[in-house]
Amino acid sequence: KVIDDQTVLIADNYLNKTRDNILSNGKIAFTVLDEEKGSFQIKGTAERLREGDMFDEVQKWVPDKLPRVAAVIMHIEDIYNGAERIS
Repeated sequence: KVIDDQTVLIADNYLNKTRDNILSNGKIAFTVLDEEKGSFQIKGTAERLREGDMFDEVQKWVPDKLPRVAAVIMHIEDIYNGAERIS
């Protein structure tokens, strides 16, 4: 979920490898595909929250049938469209 231009909220439900990365070095990256604009890789640092407003937000929008272990707040540092850095 996009919070603002520099922040993304991610639900930690099956993020085993990602969770290990966040806890060990705080780094996170993910890729999204826009059918018209191509692929984007988004890189940044993350913090994992088990309480507070962002954790409560994850509890609201993740379906009950899925685990809702924590909220991950990603602070965007770099965005790439293919090989080109755009931010």
